[in-house]
Amino acid sequence: MIQHHTPLAAHIAILNAKAEAWRQENPTGFHSGVIDDIAFWNAQGIYTPEQFKRSELENSVWEMYKDINGISPRWVNFADYNTEELQAWVDVLSAKIEKRIREREERAESFGLESRELDAWEKDNYEHNLKLEAMCQEANALPADLAEREEELFHLTH
Repeated sequence: MIQHHTPLAAHIAILNAKAEAWRQENPTGFHSGVIDDIAFWNAQGIYTPEQFKRSELENSVWEMYKDINGISPRWVNFADYNTEELQAWVDVLSAKIEKRIREREERAESFGLESRELDAWEKDNYEHNLKLEAMCQEANALPADLAEREEELFHLTH
């Protein structure tokens, strides 16, 4: 049960109100909101909105780093970073993820697919894609043969 008399409870109530407003505007989207049981947060050593924000940043770095690199940054001692440094790290990781999303959308578009269809298409065409990527890399490495390679790529993809 939420206790509205603490700054942390009020902060969480505001976040959850924003999440609810977002859900109303985006009925097909997903946003779960924040656990509003203050005892849950207190058990983790979080008593203030500032500590909550720091916890969010640490979790964001952890999850985004894992998403980008395929490994959790277990060696990172978050106590070595101040809140501004963590925010800067989140900003850098966010930019990398956004770039990856744009590249994936461009890749899907190059195959005439929606980005959500790309995973299934790549799985179904794995060997073909390896061959195609190798030819693309080779074409980029050998500009003299580019016209010939483009013709081969065209026939391979159509």
